[in-house]
Amino acid sequence: MQRRGQAAQRRGAARAACMGLAAAVSYSLTAALMKSSTAALGRRGMGAFFTTWQTYAFAALGVCSLFLPENAMQSGPLVASQPALTLGDTLVSLALGVTLYGERLRGGWWLTLQVFELAPVAYGVARLSRQHLVLAEM
Repeated sequence: MQRRGQAAQRRGAARAACMGLAAAVSYSLTAALMKSSTAALGRRGMGAFFTTWQTYAFAALGVCSLFLPENAMQSGPLVASQPALTLGDTLVSLALGVTLYGERLRGGWWLTLQVFELAPVAYGVARLSRQHLVLAEM
């Protein structure tokens, strides 16, 4: 009987992680579309802002993005959804910034500082994602 409960919990955790990742991607896409819309606003004014498709896409995706984290947190344990949401938003936003907008990452000593700061975040997320295993053993 206990095995069945553990299997259901894993499915719930996997579902929560996938929903958390979907929320992260939707947040990142909303930000990218908003950047395009505000660029049109800055270059060509209010008329261009309301005539670009990105304005309506970020508004619609933004509304959908409000429901995804709620579903992620209700579909399984927080330790499954939160790491996917936290790291996914950052990594997808970084990838979109570099690929779509040609943003450049700083190198040199800044890179050392970024890696140094990334290490505790990655450690914390890894510990958080394994927290349910510790609680299950107690």
